Amino acid sequence: MTNQVTKLKKRLLQGTKAKCVDGRWSADDLPLPERLLVVGHTRGLQCWKDGELLDELDERDGMLPDPDELNGQIPQKEWETGLDGNPKPPWALVHVVYLVDPQTAELYTALNSTLGMRMAYERLVNKLDVMQRLRGANVTAIVKPDARPFKTKMAGTKLRPEFTILDWREIGAAKPQPAALSPPNDAPADPPAAVATAETVGKPVKPLTVEEEINDGIPFL
Repeated sequence: MTNQVTKLKKRLLQGTKAKCVDGRWSADDLPLPERLLVVGHTRGLQCWKDGELLDELDERDGMLPDPDELNGQIPQKEWETGLDGNPKPPWALVHVVYLVDPQTAELYTALNSTLGMRMAYERLVNKLDVMQRLRGANVTAIVKPDARPFKTKMAGTKLRPEFTILDWREIGAAKPQPAALSPPNDAPADPPAAVATAETVGKPVKPLTVEEEINDGIPFL
């Protein structure tokens, strides 16, 4: 398989890949934590063959090309067969959400090209965009990896991914701490630092008012 796209450093997948299969979220065959901090999101294009990732493009590096144009550069005889029995285009648009466990700092990447993932991504990003316009660019969400039913043409009603927002946090840069003097030998030891949780990380953010929820208070809508 050949293509004319300049290869970029592969970086869409960071940390451990989070999967949602039949409404159940997992990573490395273990359940995901129920409260995760959203630390980023993007869209990308990935090119696959025989289960191997050959190339990828990241929207953060610039506007993505049309995947149909990229697939048009590859003869269909080189395409794989999809689950529906039809040729499957090598290049696919993927939606990506980066999540962190506040207790362990474990990084997860939810990444998929399915319609269900696109729906979950767009719902989350739209809400993030509104809240950041109202409360500031450093605001992000604490979410529960969740699922919602949706209808498909081939398999009827299935469960798709969903990022249910539980709370909002303002995450700012850490302030530099002054150098501490060494305590005397008989001074009591400092107590152990508290373990960060989803409830303690960042600064709580005021929820939307009724006026804001009906868009009357959002000047850009």
